[in-house]
Amino acid sequence: MITGSDSWTWAEQQWFWDRALKLTAAAQAPVTFETHRSRSLADPWSIQDWISRYPGLRLTADLSHWCVACERLMTPDLEPIKAIAERVDHIHARVGHAQGPQVSHPFAPEHAEALEAHRACWQLFLDRARARGMEHFTLTPEFGPDGYLPTLPFTNQPVADLLQINITMAAWLRADDTPLGVRLRRGGRYCHKMSQARTLETRTTALGMHLYCFKTLGSGVSTMVTLDRSTHQPNHRQQALVSSLRQRISEARSHNDSEIVHSLFREAVYLDIQLELLYQDPCMTA
Repeated sequence: MITGSDSWTWAEQQWFWDRALKLTAAAQAPVTFETHRSRSLADPWSIQDWISRYPGLRLTADLSHWCVACERLMTPDLEPIKAIAERVDHIHARVGHAQGPQVSHPFAPEHAEALEAHRACWQLFLDRARARGMEHFTLTPEFGPDGYLPTLPFTNQPVADLLQINITMAAWLRADDTPLGVRLRRGGRYCHKMSQARTLETRTTALGMHLYCFKTLGSGVSTMVTLDRSTHQPNHRQQALVSSLRQRISEARSHNDSEIVHSLFREAVYLDIQLELLYQDPCMTA
């Protein structure tokens, strides 16, 4: 949840949050509050005051906002990161940098330092969650279009394919060859039915889609409608659907119709199709 304002006095903050946390405590679903710039939790250097005042506060860690607010990368050795580590229940896995909330592409070599700084913090949060017995942990590769993705001057064209960035980040988060993925994928089991494990939620916007990847700590992992290639190969019907979707996506891209492209990816989600199958190479650029 994004709430509050960084312009409020401490007295105003307390008046609001005393009431807000009473409401969330009575909610049927868990509620976490995001470390979002311009909001109440915008300042990492004052987060200990919040924790002292509200010991039950649970957080969504979006470190990209703190990078901008402090004009520096967040790393596990910093006191604010240590302070929130036990309180993070959800991560917005967007990579920011000292001058902005979102890098042009998280896997571009010029942003390797920023990616590693974020990954190290995420790993700390996951380790602490596992240590306290948290069975499920959620992450969102939340790269966004609305002022986040850099654009070229004069044309306002995005410098990278937003949907592909989110798909690639989701795949990287659960990959066996990354420390984060190894920790999350222990046991190597992928659930592919939304009715079985609530494996995927989508939030659509006018310009794109954010993928909510549900990860399971410990014995297995549930992520974005992913089929275990060893036991759940796509059947003939799925193969035909994938082929059709690939062709329609290619045609839409040739006409620079991003709205149609995004709608086709959403169609794939609803059809329970692994999104990476729509690409010959999951890391290809559009």
